[in-house]
Amino acid sequence: MRKIKLINIILILLVLVVFSSKVLAKSTLDLGVAGVSAKAMGLGKAYVGVLEGSESVFLNPAGMAYAKSWGVTSMSTKLLNRVDYKMLGGVYPTKNGVFGIGYIGANTPAGFATTNKGSLTGAKAISYGSNLLVLSYGKKLSSGSMKDAAFGINAKVLSNSFQGTAGSATGVDLDAAVMFKPKKGLKVGAVLTNFLPADMGGSLNWDSGTKEQIPTLLKIGGSYLVRPNIMIAGDIDLDASGKQPVTLHTGVEWKPIKHIALRAGLDQNALNKAATVTDLAFGVGVNFKGFSFDYAYKNNSLVENNNAHYFSFSFAAENFNAKEKKSLVEMAKKKNTETIKTARKHTAYGETFETEKEKNEYMYLVATGRIKAGKVLAKKKTNDKKVAVR
Repeated sequence: MRKIKLINIILILLVLVVFSSKVLAKSTLDLGVAGVSAKAMGLGKAYVGVLEGSESVFLNPAGMAYAKSWGVTSMSTKLLNRVDYKMLGGVYPTKNGVFGIGYIGANTPAGFATTNKGSLTGAKAISYGSNLLVLSYGKKLSSGSMKDAAFGINAKVLSNSFQGTAGSATGVDLDAAVMFKPKKGLKVGAVLTNFLPADMGGSLNWDSGTKEQIPTLLKIGGSYLVRPNIMIAGDIDLDASGKQPVTLHTGVEWKPIKHIALRAGLDQNALNKAATVTDLAFGVGVNFKGFSFDYAYKNNSLVENNNAHYFSFSFAAENFNAKEKKSLVEMAKKKNTETIKTARKHTAYGETFETEKEKNEYMYLVATGRIKAGKVLAKKKTNDKKVAVR
């Protein structure tokens, strides 16, 4: 029954792809596709069935629903050796679902404004900025055969502008996502990005009157724990416009020790309508007491000199609390073990004593023949003194 419902939901997303196909002359870049998680980049951008909590705000809002406490995440990189790209996001669970917010900003020099073609003296520098604000919501289904499933939605506000000269644009769009956990270690999901039709606002509108398409993409994928410390992941991308070929993303994560993760992946991108290029990505992650640092490196065959380093910092309060609780359990276990070891030190002839003094008194009584070794002792008080009797 659960599998049937999963298929139905993915079919609904496919229908939305057709419904939301935007036929416009020009298109703009969705800032999210440039990479908003070093963990995802290290896995070749295979993230639909991987990311949860604050890391999933931009990429799969359904993954937010599994967050048990608040968390934050951030990422930074430099694209083309000149574009500063930064991200900040966070989630906060409530009894009515998990709410998230995120921001992405990209800024780059864009030349100079001057009427003197022979010299740049006195020319005004121009820069180009692109910003994306996301408000997210995710919720788990709490009953029936779908109790391990979750859905999510993103409401996005985009703005592009030139600083130093006239020119700005704004736009809005929506994302929808689902995630399932059919069995232990397996996660599958789907994300439909920018599905709002152009005539309902799903475009970037410049003050000059020009409209740019925000590409619609359906991404389906999942992950599986082959072993407790080895995970494999894979995604498939379907372009709603039909102008781009189907692309694949695969990745693997291995944790040689508890707090360290090593990652590698293959990231496929469209070269043209019929061809693709595949790039290698790899990364490493360190996680301790809820704090995470992730690094990824990915080459880019589409654009020369666009190999990039990605850095992410995240914090999840639920992991911090879980570590603390586990630490307290270990401390209690250690204390109990020490108590047992101490008690064993105060034993003689099969008897256990609370103190070393009682044990020595017992051994004296056995040595002098007043009692037999191994006999269970009964204790009573006589003149506030403990004596051993047969």
